[in-house]
Amino acid sequence: MSLPTLTPDQAKRLLDQRAILVDFREADEHAREEISGARQMSLSKLDEADLALREGKPVIFHCKSGTRTKGNAARLAGKVVGRCEPFLIEGSLDG
Repeated sequence: MSLPTLTPDQAKRLLDQRAILVDFREADEHAREEISGARQMSLSKLDEADLALREGKPVIFHCKSGTRTKGNAARLAGKVVGRCEPFLIEGSLDG
């Protein structure tokens, strides 16, 4: 399963409208570099994670380059199915 991909500019517009940004890198990676306002949730802990999403609000997932989020798109979508519309950022943090 793939998720729709947003350009960084499209993602910024959704974030300005109160979308949720979730960083799925590990805590040490997030501590070194982050997108302001992103929630950090390690991909290694995804199965037990509670994303505390706002119903109906878009959620945007990112990692460093997009490889982890694309490779785990089905798992990520499963966390929000029926609750929020999920997206990925083109190029993720590097984008």
